[in-house]
Amino acid sequence: GVELFSTLGDAHNLYDFYRRRSGVVKRDNKDLARNMKATAKLYRGLGGSPLFQPVTTAESMEVPIQWSTPKGGHLLLKLVIKGKSYRTILDTGNATGWMVHSRELHDLLKLKRGGRTVAMIGTEAQGLDGYFIFTKVVDFGSFMIQRLLGLYVPKPYPDFYDANLNPVFIRGRVVTIDTKRMRLILRTREAFQRDHQKMEKSSTVTLPWFGYKQVFLPTLVSGTFPGMGMIETGAEDIALKLDVAREAGLPLIPQQKYLANGQVYHYFVTSLRVDLGRFRFERARAEVWPFERFYNRLSGVKADVIFGPSAFGRRFAISFDPFAERIILQYFKD
Repeated sequence: GVELFSTLGDAHNLYDFYRRRSGVVKRDNKDLARNMKATAKLYRGLGGSPLFQPVTTAESMEVPIQWSTPKGGHLLLKLVIKGKSYRTILDTGNATGWMVHSRELHDLLKLKRGGRTVAMIGTEAQGLDGYFIFTKVVDFGSFMIQRLLGLYVPKPYPDFYDANLNPVFIRGRVVTIDTKRMRLILRTREAFQRDHQKMEKSSTVTLPWFGYKQVFLPTLVSGTFPGMGMIETGAEDIALKLDVAREAGLPLIPQQKYLANGQVYHYFVTSLRVDLGRFRFERARAEVWPFERFYNRLSGVKADVIFGPSAFGRRFAISFDPFAERIILQYFKD
């Protein structure tokens, strides 16, 4: 129920669901009942208003973005409040849509608190304690987003990002992440159609958008193995699912690295060639791991290949068109 109603942005039914469930579980688990009741109050205050609504003054609005490191890494959006900048990562893999990690930002945004929960973030091996939140508005300068429901999860370490936004959750706009001109663009359906008609056909690929909340699209592994790719800007580069690597007969070289909590994580690397339409991506040492968390609960769509922002480098603009349920990749030669 939560998955269905949150996907639809149906605040009224989410309130009713949490309210009813709190009554069902209160006899056996009073703590859980209190948490569900507290979360229900967040939705009750919305009065059925739609979530993640953009506020813009023109058909096309944009804000600058930047890489987290000089060599690439993640894509960051500045959130400036009272003269101080807070680092917001653009994360198309975030199934919650909106997370706040900075306590200072939490207080500045005057977040309303719901029930407690456990969330998985970043490279943390274990779930982290947090709670549901409601944010009335977030002002990014050229545009604002109203009525964000999400989670507050404290930073697992001091230099972690201050917030996490999945731009796919933004309603009623075609959202574009442009790593050539380093900007995030919000366009109405009509404005995007006009701009799309001006794009050179040889430099663009249009692919169907599968799933919801996240970005799944068809890909081809090693030229012959059809699979499902996922654009995950919260990741880094290209990675392959372990089951797919074995089925495709790719050589697997064991590796290990340390997670944020010091725990050793074992994985593999392999040489890899994958295609998104006419665009081909090759890696001599792509990471290979299980991908246990990347799937849609309602549709059953699962990721076979992860495409992080470094896969696209500084050469692509990726547009997420919810109106036509399609993804448009635009490549810039210069």
